[in-house]
Amino acid sequence: MPYLAIDTSNYALSVAIGDDQSCLGEASTFVDRNHSNKLMPLIESFLAQLEISPADLTGIIVGKGPGSYTGVRIGVTAAKTLAWALKIPLTGVSSLLAMAYTAAWPGFITCPLIDARRRQVYGCAVDTWQQASPIGHQPMIKEAIWPLDIFLSEENLLDRKLVFVGNGAQLHRETIQDSIGERARFASSLSTGFARALHLLQVGSEQIKQGLTEDPYQFEPEYLQQAEAEAKLTKNLEARESD
Repeated sequence: MPYLAIDTSNYALSVAIGDDQSCLGEASTFVDRNHSNKLMPLIESFLAQLEISPADLTGIIVGKGPGSYTGVRIGVTAAKTLAWALKIPLTGVSSLLAMAYTAAWPGFITCPLIDARRRQVYGCAVDTWQQASPIGHQPMIKEAIWPLDIFLSEENLLDRKLVFVGNGAQLHRETIQDSIGERARFASSLSTGFARALHLLQVGSEQIKQGLTEDPYQFEPEYLQQAEAEAKLTKNLEARESD
């Protein structure tokens, strides 16, 4: 009963096929553009390599964000379309959570960070070492858009050793080191700077088994904030109403 997992929330495009017991294969590309042109051909060729027909799939799992607005939208739209066309269950998994589990270090709290501009990050904090599986995780710091300085000063992170992962971690590396010093470590961006579909597969397959699925017509990405154009429109409308 193979599931297909997809994530396009960041610069990487990652897909995996498997079930709750094993991963049959995983493929990722790292070109920071054209996910819309590359995703479906990658899925098609990947299924062919594994000799799996689309009709053999029993569920679709997708990274629901946060991340790049365009990237998240591409993955979610493809997942909804496939789930609807194949008439199989659809479930969404946090892209931050999937990223966190690429860097489970003993004794460290994992902090996945995605740049959200204006010295803000999409982030959370997870004790990935104590909780070895993403399934049913309990983040120490909730998923949200954070001013970086507020995130670093959160009480649950004080006096803890932290490993940072993601493009937000690399972009703000100097600021993080200046703020918390030797408590900060940084995972290699080559292997951990994106949400791997393998980790989506781990969580999503269990969610589907438990019936935690989405309506393809209603399912929406979790951006955690409005797009810049939407925010400007809201601000302009509020200003007009106050006149």
